[in-house]
Amino acid sequence: MRLLLLLGLAVWSLPAFSQIPFGALAQDDPVDVPEITALAMGDAVAAVTNPETAFFSNPAHLASLTGVRFTIVGAQVGLGGNFREAYDFYDMELGPAIEEGLDDLPDREQRDLYDRAVEIGRDQKTVGASVEAFALQFRAGPLAVGAGVFGHATARARALDLATGVPYLDAYSQADLVAPLTVALDVPGTPLSIGGTAAYVERRVTAKAEFVDALDADGEKLYLLGGNGVALSAGVTARDVALPGLSLGMALISLGGVGDLTFDRSWAVSGSENTPDDPAEIAQLERRFAQREGTPVLRMGAAYHLPFPKGSPIRDVALAADWVSGSTTEAEQAPELGFRFGAQATLLGVLELRGGLSQGYPAAGVGLNLRVLRLDYATFGVEDGEAFGEQERRNHVVQLRLGLL
Repeated sequence: MRLLLLLGLAVWSLPAFSQIPFGALAQDDPVDVPEITALAMGDAVAAVTNPETAFFSNPAHLASLTGVRFTIVGAQVGLGGNFREAYDFYDMELGPAIEEGLDDLPDREQRDLYDRAVEIGRDQKTVGASVEAFALQFRAGPLAVGAGVFGHATARARALDLATGVPYLDAYSQADLVAPLTVALDVPGTPLSIGGTAAYVERRVTAKAEFVDALDADGEKLYLLGGNGVALSAGVTARDVALPGLSLGMALISLGGVGDLTFDRSWAVSGSENTPDDPAEIAQLERRFAQREGTPVLRMGAAYHLPFPKGSPIRDVALAADWVSGSTTEAEQAPELGFRFGAQATLLGVLELRGGLSQGYPAAGVGLNLRVLRLDYATFGVEDGEAFGEQERRNHVVQLRLGLL
């Protein structure tokens, strides 16, 4: 009983270790590096023409570039899920029980601790990190061109109660190296801007899906699967549609991708590296990832840019609404979960405020743009269930970048 309890509780902390990472399939299949300004607006950015969102939200946004922008280096980290609840449970309930001796507790108290551990563990927890190794955007005649090198890694974990009395560990991690090339232009004589992106991607994933009592403390291994390919994206925006300041936007993101993920290598979590690989588990993982549909994400929306007089301390004010086809869970979600709403404004030229609703959950963010340094924060909700209100996961992200921004 003690072993099962400890393993069940350990699940909440698994994402903190990138080598022991599952809980996701469909939502991590598209090639995507999270853009913090989009996250803070509830991800309603299809028609908000900002070069910031040109690489991964809508390539046509790059046509709005008026000068040169580049990032020397940038880093982003984020946490999602009920980490605080899990910590408080350990600190106030499980930790003291371990100190007193779990085996000395009455059976009822052991069972209550186990049930509470599974209750907390079933909510998915995530850890993510992104690195912008370098990015450059510039105008070459009628064309705006952008290129960059990005890395993004995410780990997810949860514990499921499948009515067997033993927790089921569902853990996953993915790391992408992405090198996008984006080209965009304004179409002469029309209010349209068009753009396209070709992104080379290298992907590595690992997963563990097993009842915790089946994990081998003396010889457990993780199996790394890998793939590479080219993901294509295309987008269009239309300015001043029907009235000044009203824009429309649409993009098809991540057509293609990394293809089949096949076994790359393994490493030992416990025991020796000489422990033989498990061909059955490798084959099962390859089959599971082959079930990914690889469906591109359709994004379409409208935005209204509010006019402010020149010299006003408030500028770049926009209200936006999007519909996004991508699921945020491995199950098919209700269509209404695709709606996003957002707003943005810049104060005194340096302070950027954003907010919105993503899948019905509030999002908000603030950014400090000093032109050579940017510091941003965003919080947003994600639905991990199949319908609104089933299972919110609250996320917090911070990002720091250096360059000409």
